[in-house]
Amino acid sequence: MDNTDNLFSYDNVESVQLSLKDNDLQAYLESKLESARFNLDFIRDTVLKGQNINRAIEIGGGNGKLLFALLNAGIIDIGENYEISRNRCELCKRFAKMLNSNISIHNENFLNNIDGEKADLIIGVDIVFQLVSPLYNDAENDALF
Repeated sequence: MDNTDNLFSYDNVESVQLSLKDNDLQAYLESKLESARFNLDFIRDTVLKGQNINRAIEIGGGNGKLLFALLNAGIIDIGENYEISRNRCELCKRFAKMLNSNISIHNENFLNNIDGEKADLIIGVDIVFQLVSPLYNDAENDALF
């Protein structure tokens, strides 16, 4: 089974937002950071139990809102975003510039090039892992590193 065409299904997500001018994009960024609050609180209080960590990787992190929120809250020191959508990676880069953040942005399939051994936390929010299994035989096993 080879169904890697699914990796291109998110290419145009947030393409309209990518064309926003900086002042409008700033308002959009603030709304995205606020929308990450629930996941930030859950990770801080339930997963990490109030501890801060060094490095977090998010798989399918989109525009990076959760990693930026975690960085801004001082919960993580280093963030890496693996995202298959070119537009969302470009938006993540603009957010990083606006926030003066050095988040690493990888526009690629995480199964091809991820070093989970160096991460203190690997995040997969929403439906990310539901999209892995249909990619190819044993993709779900590869996702578990």
